[in-house]
Amino acid sequence: MRRLKFCLILVPCLIFGSWQAETEDEALFLRRIADFWEEGEYLVAKAQIEEFLTAYPNSGFGDTLRAALADLLLREKNYSEALHRYTEISQPEIANRCFLNRMQCLYHLGWYATLADSCEEFLQQEPPQNPQQKLQTTYFLAIALYQQCLNTAKDPETPIRLAIRAKPYFETLLESELSSEAAQAFAHLSCILKDYSKAAKIILDQAKKMPESEEELLFQAALIQAEYDKDLAIQSFSQIAKAGKGKSKDAAYNCLVLSFDMGHFDELVAQKETFLSKIPEERIGLAHLFLGRSFLALKKYSDAVTELKAYLSATDPSSTEFERAALLSLLEASFHANDLPSFDFAHAQFLRHFSHDPELANIFFTRCQILKKSGEPEEARQSMENLLAECPDFTQKNQVLFELIQLDYNEKRWQECVDRARLFLHTIEPQHELTPYTWRYLLSSLLEQGEKKQLIEELLSALQQPELFQTPEKADWQFILAKTYYEQGEMSQAQKILSLLLEEKQPFPQQANVKLLAAFCYRDQEQNLEQFCKWAEEAIREKTNLLDPGPLHAALFNAYLQRSISASDCLPQAEDHLYAAFEAKEPIEQQNLLWLIERYGEKFPERSAAILDRCISASENPLATEPLVCRRASSSASTKQRWLFWSPCFHTMPTPLCNGIMKQNQNCSLPKTFWLYKRKKKPSHT
Repeated sequence: MRRLKFCLILVPCLIFGSWQAETEDEALFLRRIADFWEEGEYLVAKAQIEEFLTAYPNSGFGDTLRAALADLLLREKNYSEALHRYTEISQPEIANRCFLNRMQCLYHLGWYATLADSCEEFLQQEPPQNPQQKLQTTYFLAIALYQQCLNTAKDPETPIRLAIRAKPYFETLLESELSSEAAQAFAHLSCILKDYSKAAKIILDQAKKMPESEEELLFQAALIQAEYDKDLAIQSFSQIAKAGKGKSKDAAYNCLVLSFDMGHFDELVAQKETFLSKIPEERIGLAHLFLGRSFLALKKYSDAVTELKAYLSATDPSSTEFERAALLSLLEASFHANDLPSFDFAHAQFLRHFSHDPELANIFFTRCQILKKSGEPEEARQSMENLLAECPDFTQKNQVLFELIQLDYNEKRWQECVDRARLFLHTIEPQHELTPYTWRYLLSSLLEQGEKKQLIEELLSALQQPELFQTPEKADWQFILAKTYYEQGEMSQAQKILSLLLEEKQPFPQQANVKLLAAFCYRDQEQNLEQFCKWAEEAIREKTNLLDPGPLHAALFNAYLQRSISASDCLPQAEDHLYAAFEAKEPIEQQNLLWLIERYGEKFPERSAAILDRCISASENPLATEPLVCRRASSSASTKQRWLFWSPCFHTMPTPLCNGIMKQNQNCSLPKTFWLYKRKKKPSHT
């Protein structure tokens, strides 16, 4: 407009300036144009100019009048015709003077590529342009490149290339009097280049210069900060929210969203009431969604269910992605909360609004899992079997089958568990993450069933897979295989496995039991009592639980007793294990107990007394086949020593034992001397 006003004043001067009309008619025509112009009759002047240019196309005043006509057309916003008139100007001086107006026409017509090229060409001319004209041209060039960035969507590389090209021109404008006009575009351009910190700084600088728009600009800066520093953006939005002005509620809502994005779930739920009181009313529903998902992330499932249902009740029924996310979150929360009614509510809503969603099968499967957790295995089993039948292409069918395997195992349905586990292993890739667990269920079910032949077959197959078990667990399963071989009478096979396990240096849970089983293999397969005793003793020290203590000590007693035939130094071990068997309440032959009493009479009188005490308290005396003569102690005697035994078939009781008994029965009315006769039989195997 400044250029147009200048041109309107200049035209009369140019008409009567350095050029002279060639004819009197031409001079009168020019005078008439000047009169209309001076009187402000621009429309009449415009018509006269057009008539003059038609009548005198080669007049020396032609370019001046064309410039004036183009300016009038520009004033009328007839940009296309104005541009046409500007391009008809042939004199460089006049064309240069009209350059900015011509660029304005290109801008309004949206010819940004032509505008950018024309401006760049103009800036490269010599001599240097007027500083103001140069600045205005730079502005048009920067804006033209910026507009091309906005209008180029197909090729993602083109906007970046144009933004890089425009950046230096915007930097020049930012240091000039046109900084305010260029700031917003330059900030956006910086965002295109992902220089978000630069963009935010530009906006913040503008906020300082424009107090009347400060809040709006701070809000824009905070939005940009959210792209590179969400914590900084939260601080900026919090500052706007505290100010309590027009953008405060939107800023509070943005704080909530960013807090959720940053995972500040604890802070978000702690300030739940504050957020709900400050954000816009129309955003309350979405706030419940973010709060619900925050509670879900914190594993506070009941609270999550409450908030998510609040969101769904505050939202109009729709098929938006927000509602889908809310329903999926509610399904997850109610699953973990074991809240079947809430789960069914979400399931029904999902089915109504997303009836063709592929997630529906997963939702149905999750419901089956809730039934399983709720202690309704039969309904869960039936639902999962229906799912497999109705959705053969279900992506999680492996997981469904595995859940059924678990159900069968937990309910001790061993054969069903075996059948499903075999189906799983025959149809699923060996590398599947559930394969190792399925193998365990299969082997454990066969073990519980007592199907020894099948167990051996499956164990051999499982142990051939190197990645299936880690060393300790693998050793345990090898032990079970050896034990099964032993129980089947295939002791040589058992011994091969046990020999390898005895050499294993890494500890494993069944290590003590391996040694005991190896001991019995040495005894039963090779009749090697020395190796039996060695490994059985080690197994006891390591707390074996393969056999009860009583039978184990009895077996060792028998082994040491047999070895004592050729090595008398084995008798003390035989004594110790016989007494340990007695302590474990293992049934023992009479003659062996009598033998043990006599052996311990001198060395361990208290042990002999313990054997006698237990025999005294028994309802039937195990020490003799014929009734023993019993004499009752005085009523003042201790309960423990109330009964004493005497039999003519025994030798005299050793003095220490006798004295020990009498010492405990000083108030007894019987004589202080008792005789205990020893049987002449040797101990036998027990």
